[in-house]
Amino acid sequence: MDARLRSTVTLLLVLLTTILVGAQDLAPAVAERFSQGVADLKAGQLDTAEAAFREVLRSGGERAFVHHNLGLVLRERGRDADALSEFRAAVKLDPSFGPARLLAGTTLLALKRVREARSELESAVRLMPREVAAHLQLAEACQRLADRACVADTYGRVVQLAPADPEYVYRLGSAYLSLSEWAHERLAKVAPDSARVQQALGREYMRQGQTDRAVDALHRGVEADPTLPDLHLMLARIHFDAGRLEDASHEIAGELALVPFSKDALQLKDRIEAERNPAPVKISDPLLSPSSTALSSSDRREIDAAIGARDWERAERLLANQIERQPAGQSRDLLILIARVFFLDGKPLNTAVALKKADAIAPLDRDARFTLALAYVRLGRADWARPELEKLVQSDPNSAECRYWLGRLDYDAGQYAAAIARFNEALARDATFMRAHDNLGLCYEALNDADQAIVHYREAIRLNREAQTKSPWPPTNLGILLGQRGALEEAGALLREALGYDDNFANAHYQLGKLLEQQGQTEQAIAALKRAVALDPTYPEPHYVLARIYRRLGQTAQADEALATFLRLRAARDEKPR
Repeated sequence: MDARLRSTVTLLLVLLTTILVGAQDLAPAVAERFSQGVADLKAGQLDTAEAAFREVLRSGGERAFVHHNLGLVLRERGRDADALSEFRAAVKLDPSFGPARLLAGTTLLALKRVREARSELESAVRLMPREVAAHLQLAEACQRLADRACVADTYGRVVQLAPADPEYVYRLGSAYLSLSEWAHERLAKVAPDSARVQQALGREYMRQGQTDRAVDALHRGVEADPTLPDLHLMLARIHFDAGRLEDASHEIAGELALVPFSKDALQLKDRIEAERNPAPVKISDPLLSPSSTALSSSDRREIDAAIGARDWERAERLLANQIERQPAGQSRDLLILIARVFFLDGKPLNTAVALKKADAIAPLDRDARFTLALAYVRLGRADWARPELEKLVQSDPNSAECRYWLGRLDYDAGQYAAAIARFNEALARDATFMRAHDNLGLCYEALNDADQAIVHYREAIRLNREAQTKSPWPPTNLGILLGQRGALEEAGALLREALGYDDNFANAHYQLGKLLEQQGQTEQAIAALKRAVALDPTYPEPHYVLARIYRRLGQTAQADEALATFLRLRAARDEKPR
């Protein structure tokens, strides 16, 4: 047992021994003898501690925690087999007593009975989901069994519990690296000529900067399996970075033919088109001002009809034509309108370009500048968004919305204390600002203050339930946290509430799938995870959980396929332009 784990377990045991003395129903004399044993154990007086605990057992003190403490004494004396008997006696008396499960697992590891250890440690994790030591020992058992998926999954939970500990983050990274290497080695052995192998080669060549060899490997992958997503996307990125826009456009068209709604492919298509046709770009809230433009009534009706039908592409084309016809310096209102349409159409780059052109003609009003800031946020350019939001705060000191978005920027940058201050500023101006409470919950959770996070999540849920338009995020966020703390029933109810607001919310289906897996409802878990995948084909994590479930069910081929999909989607997300 490593030093940090030993200190954690010892602290846990000392706390439990002191708490349980007053909590159990031992007779006064027996309780006094037990307390003496605890004191001797803390002082390292193992002989007298063992004698005290055995006397308590003979005197009617047949309790789980007494056997547990006796087992601890025996572990310290190197009598692992005898210690295991005591831990199992404790479990038999109280199957829900997590510390005995944990120590039984660590003892079985010491006895090299690793499969039995894993079973006990999985029980310990279920009973004590917030105890880092239990997860660490389970990771050790999985490591010895060469179950790389289990190791990665377990360290992922450890990092959630202790996000500031660099050692745990390092172990998680090592576990993912080992899992990735194993998956690729297995793939190369099982199907050396497959498109997946060529894709892996292409990605490795890209990492090494050998783009010509990467292109060759990816073309071989396309020849091996023309229906495999991501190959055309990778080729498009290589061509785009090299300035070969026609080749990039050809490849992105091939990718979208396979996955028409791929977010990564659509975003790259926008970037390619912006480079080929530098001019337009996008934003929100379309309404033509009757007096501010020189449009004819027929042109106005045609544009209004396209906007009313949410035919954004047609509205953009009509507005672009009108902007070209306007005299220099007189297209400001139309630029703002096309920016709003672009924003609704999910084109933040076009939005920003149009608004900056309008701003060059005359300063933007409050609403247009706010839209510009949000476009920068969507582009991932916090450094551009922050000055715009600061200007808005100065011009409108009572704006809760702008302070909220500054808080969002701070949260995304990991500046949680600054984010909390911003969200509280927003609430001081609008006490019913549901999203501010929800994001305060996220901040406190990131700071490992779960109790304060729950307070704000519950207030966000209360406000959300009273709102006319309801968001799935507050119940989802609290459901995730409660699930981690073992409150599975309430967590499940909250996740189902979220899906009642938006049944197409992939994250809630994924979280519900994980929860159902914990509850042993395997078929329902698989159905929820598959629903998440169907709603968001680019979502890696549901595939990882499906791989774990399939492997436990003995469905090796499905498990391997799900794991390969997880690795592919995660790599694509990591490579996404920022």
